[in-house]
Amino acid sequence: MPSASTKILVVIGQKPLSCFPMPNQPIRAFISHAHQDKHQAGTLKDGLKAMGIEGFVAHDDIMPSSDWQRAILDALRASDIFFPLLTPEFSNSKWTDQETGIAVANGTFIVPLGLGQTPYGFIGKYQALNCSRGIDAAALDKLFAAIILAQPTWQPRLVDAALIVLRASKNLDLSDQIIGHLR
Repeated sequence: MPSASTKILVVIGQKPLSCFPMPNQPIRAFISHAHQDKHQAGTLKDGLKAMGIEGFVAHDDIMPSSDWQRAILDALRASDIFFPLLTPEFSNSKWTDQETGIAVANGTFIVPLGLGQTPYGFIGKYQALNCSRGIDAAALDKLFAAIILAQPTWQPRLVDAALIVLRASKNLDLSDQIIGHLR
C-alpha cells in the first residue's frame, strides 16, 4: 500500500501531472507576450502571484549575462500552464509563435488570453479568456475559476499556494482577493 506521501501520476492527454500530495510544488506559468505588452505580462504575473502561481516573464526573470534562450527553454519545460497574451502584436513577434509551439509540443496546459486577437495555429482550437478590458481583477477571477475547472487535480496545490500567500499577506485587499479565490 502506498504511503500518504506517494505521488500519483495522471496523464490526461497532456504531460504527466503530479498530484496528491504536492507539498512545496508551486504551479508554474509561462507568460508569452510581445515586447510591447510587457506591462500586461507584469500585471498578469502579479495577479498569478496573488493566487500562489509562479509566473515567468522573460524580461523580468532572466538575469543579465545569462543565456536567455536557454532560460526561456528551461522555463517552458518547467511550466504547468502557458498563457499567450493574444494582442495584435503577438503574431508579429519572432518568439511568441515559437514559444507557443514548444508549449503545444510539451503538452502544457494552455489558456489563451484574448486581448484583441483570437487564438490561431496550433492553439486555434482553444477558447480564449476574453480580456478585452485588460488584465484586471475580474479577468483574474475568471482565469482562476477556469484553471480549477479545467485542472481539478490541481485544486489542492492551488489551495495550498493561496494559503501560503494569505499567511504572508500584510495587505487586507490582497487577503480579501485570496479568500475570494478560495471560495
